[in-house]
Order: sequence, then structure tokens, then C-alpha cells
Amino acid sequence: MKFVELLKKARNLIEWFIIYSIMGWIYEVVWWFMIELNRGFVNRGVLYGPWLPIYGFGMLAVLGVVRLLKIKKPLPIFLVGTALVTGVELLGSYIMEWTVGYIMWDYSDMFGNFEGRISVKTSILFGLLILLGIYSVQPRMEKFQKRFDKSVIHNVFFVLVLLAIITDAVFTFFVK
Repeated sequence: MKFVELLKKARNLIEWFIIYSIMGWIYEVVWWFMIELNRGFVNRGVLYGPWLPIYGFGMLAVLGVVRLLKIKKPLPIFLVGTALVTGVELLGSYIMEWTVGYIMWDYSDMFGNFEGRISVKTSILFGLLILLGIYSVQPRMEKFQKRFDKSVIHNVFFVLVLLAIITDAVFTFFVK
């Protein structure tokens, strides 16, 4: 594989990560805080910007497994994806507790929770979001990436957003 092709693949994966991280932030802010808990706007996440990396990591893991196993039907995608992202959320809660000293969510009052870190309700919602991602968001992203593959504006915008996220992470974890 040529170096340029490798860079394009890396850019595409990072763009998927960014988009799903932003979508996760929107889901958290709109659904959990404005609708479910009726608390109004709360900037969710460890970082300052409108992105929650756990959603990006979770969806990349799902895409990788679904493609590796060649899963095509909605029910198996839902089941495998739900199990996978529930595991990512559980692991993420331990990593967050270890690195920043706290967990940003608590599902203790929800049915089927484990240590307040994961719950049946949130896992089902994540599974539904995975189906939305696989069948609606991902095809559109890939079509966009193919169409604007060589666009200077696309590539410059990508670099700027990536630098914003990196800067956010540096200030969050190292500068404070």
C-alpha cells in the first residue's frame, strides 16, 4: 500500500472517530440531560469541546468487528455491537476512574446495572445508536469521504478539528 493511501485510510478512520465522538456528545447533552433528566444544557465529557471520545472508540470497535465477522443483518449487529460497546463503557469507566479519579456517569438507580457503570437501558440505547450509525451515518460518511477525497478544504478542516481535539486533550490532562 502506498504511503498516500495509508494516510487517506488513517484520515478516514480518524474522521469516523471524530464524527461519532461528536454524535455521542450530542446524544449525551440532548437525550440524557435535556430530555431524560430535564436538567438543561450540561457540557458532558472529560474534555472541553463537543466530543466524547468513548463514543468514537466504541463505534470504531463495532465497525471493525462487524466488518471482520462480515455481519450484515440488524439483529446480530445490534447484539454484537451492544455487547461490545457495553464492554467499552465498562472499561472506559475504570480507565476514567484511574486517570481522572472519578466516573462521569452513575447508573446505580437503573435496572440491571453493574457498579453503576453499565446498565441494561443504556446498553439497549447504545445498540439502537449503533444501528443508526451502521445503516445511516456510516454510508453517508463514506460517500462524503469518497466525493471530497482530494478536496483541500476537506483536508484542512480535518487537520484543524484534529488539532482542536488534541489541544483540548493536552489542556485537559496536562495543563489544567
